[in-house]
Parts: sequence; structure tokens; C-alpha cells
Amino acid sequence: MSETEPDFRWIAAIADGSLDTGALTEAAATTLLRHGVAGPAARLIPTGRPATPAEQLLLAARKRQLMQTMAVVGGTKRVNTILTAAQIPHLFIKGPALALQTTGAWQDRRSCDVDLLVAPEDCGRVHKALLAAGLSRYDKVETAPSALMIWAHCEVGYAGLAAPLDVHWRLDATAGVCDLPFSDLQARREIVMLEGSAVPTFGKVDAWIFTAIHGTRSEWFGWKWLLDAYIQFAALTPDQRQDARNRAKPAGCLKAVLLTEALVRACGLVDSTSSALPAWATRLAKKILLETCNGKAPKSSVGHAMRRKIDGMAIAPSALVAASGFARAVGRTLATPAKYRQHVLTSLGIVPQAK
Repeated sequence: MSETEPDFRWIAAIADGSLDTGALTEAAATTLLRHGVAGPAARLIPTGRPATPAEQLLLAARKRQLMQTMAVVGGTKRVNTILTAAQIPHLFIKGPALALQTTGAWQDRRSCDVDLLVAPEDCGRVHKALLAAGLSRYDKVETAPSALMIWAHCEVGYAGLAAPLDVHWRLDATAGVCDLPFSDLQARREIVMLEGSAVPTFGKVDAWIFTAIHGTRSEWFGWKWLLDAYIQFAALTPDQRQDARNRAKPAGCLKAVLLTEALVRACGLVDSTSSALPAWATRLAKKILLETCNGKAPKSSVGHAMRRKIDGMAIAPSALVAASGFARAVGRTLATPAKYRQHVLTSLGIVPQAK
């Protein structure tokens, strides 16, 4: 392994606590930083000896990430209070809630924004409650999301917290790609304690499915999502792993789940309890790891956007769902003001290319 070539075993080593941080080069530490896993890696640095230059990079990154995540924790608690008082069912996804569910500590996962899932029919009530609490839509539109926006998009951003807030009403922009009804997700929810607040989030199987669809849609350019997936899958029982496949198939996201299983295994998870994977998933997983090894976010361009759309169609469960996704993409172009579109790109870590 060369000094600049990433080691796919990093994910497994961070997950099981065996990473030898003292052997990391500064180039390797920089790659871990770009992938968003510097914080979890820094937690493994031994005490009682001076930190190496590479370890100092990790420690500095963890400090920055903790400050950023603290703002997300505060925002999560505030939104939870607002919507609980308004008696609006809601679930927090990703972020501190996922960190607590997977590692038991919100400090162990970098979070940039507050992500919330609500029922589509509650978007108006959520909007009213947030505005009454002093928040506003990121695009400065004062009304609740329109029917066109709800059809074309899966989320809307709000400002007014120390961290951005994204309110989701669907788990993917394309309906039918991850069609898990909110009522079912709500019935299977778990409660995690976040700094004294009881915060509702996905059940473990649903959280694993969402990591699979979110990571696949984001092209896995950040291995932070891969670390999530590894820890989540390793913690599932054989019955839960099969249950995930059973739920994913009618929901339209079985391909994403199978691909994520293949990625986790390619990173070194020793697993003899799950069903065999299709050859396409194993091949694509290796290709993805090679293409994302530098941890750099993809640039926003017409060519890249077209490739993302083609890839999105490839994981769709049917041609009809793929066609619907294309139509909704056109709708997003019509329904999304430039400022909000910039917010969406930034939240994904994508930097638009200069014209």
C-alpha cells in the first residue's frame, strides 16, 4: 500500500477500534478528513505519548467537528420541542440521533445540519409551527411548500437555528425508490436520549435502509456514510438483515440495500450470516470504492448531473419509477429558486463549478 493510496480496511478498523493511528501518514490523515471520518479516527489515538503530525490533523478536525455537531444537537432539541408542543409526529434522521443509535455518543459522528422527516400531509402544520418559533424558509418564501414542490422535491430547508434545518416528507426525491410510508416508520420508531431530550428516530432496520439509499444517491463520495453502514449492518441480527431486504423490495430500494451490503463486505466485514449477493453488486461496490477513494465531492456540472440521473435510473425498481424520477427532476428545475438549489448542493458537500 503506497503512502497516498487509501486502505479500504480503514472503515473496518475505525468501526472495531483497531486502527493504528500512529502508523498513519499526513496524506492518509488528510484523506480521512475529506471522507468525514477524522473524528471517529481521532477517538482511537492513544494517550500517554505525543501525537504524531498525522494524529494532530485528526485531533484538530475532531475539535472542529465537535463544535459543528454541538450546533446540530442544539437545533435538534429545539425543533423536537417545537413539534412535540404542536403535537406533530416527526422523526429525526441521520445526525446525532444516528450516532446515539450506532455508537451511544453523539460526539462520534460529524453532523452538519438537522434532518427531519414528517408526513407529507403535515408539511403545512410543520411550516406554521416553525415560522411561529422564528424560523423561515431558506429561500425566503413565506408560504408552506406547494403541491408542485412536494411532488418534485423530498425536502425544504429552513433557517433560524445555529445549524441548517432540512424538513423531509419523502426519503428520496423520486417516489417509488424508497417508498417506506411515514406511518410505518413512525410505528417502528426508537427513542434516543439526546442531552436530556427524548428524540424520536428510525428503528435500526429502517435506519440501515435509509443509509443505503442516502449513500447510494450521494454516490458514496464520503465514507462517513460507509462507516455508518458498516456499523449498522454489523449490529443487525441475521433476521434483521433479511427483514431489511424484505422491506426494501416492495419499497423500491432493494438494489441500494444489496449494493450497500456489498460495499460493507468489500471493506472487510466478515459475514457468513446473510444471503449471497448478486455479482453486479459486488462488481459495482469495488468500482465505487476505487472512484471515491480520494474523498473529494463530485463537482456540479451538466455532464455529472446527467450521469447521476442515469445512475439513479439504474437503481430504480422499474422503468415507470425511473421515468417518474426524470419528470420530477424537470419539476425541480421549475420549482426550485437558485438560492434554495445552492443550499441543497451545499448540504451534499457539492461545490458548483465556476462558469
